[in-house]
Amino acid sequence: MKDGSLDVARIFAWNAAQSNANCGACATLDGYWFLDVDGDGWIAGILLATGQTAMPDTLTTTTHRGTYFYFKHDDVSRTMGNLSISGLDETR
Repeated sequence: MKDGSLDVARIFAWNAAQSNANCGACATLDGYWFLDVDGDGWIAGILLATGQTAMPDTLTTTTHRGTYFYFKHDDVSRTMGNLSISGLDETR
């Protein structure tokens, strides 16, 4: 199945029918954006580059290759657009 919905009842029904299916989220300019970090060492590099000592306290999910960080959009993040940094989100 390749479909999407904001209807919670529909999402729960899909999960009941196929609990091992992959789920995704869709970024919107008036909602959230996601940082997908694959591989070791990238978090340390991000912290070094930004001068931070820890990643912000935010919702995260862990995948077999890394971590997704979820952030609420603001004026600064909207201007970034969709970025891909070589090695940060490596393709197979």
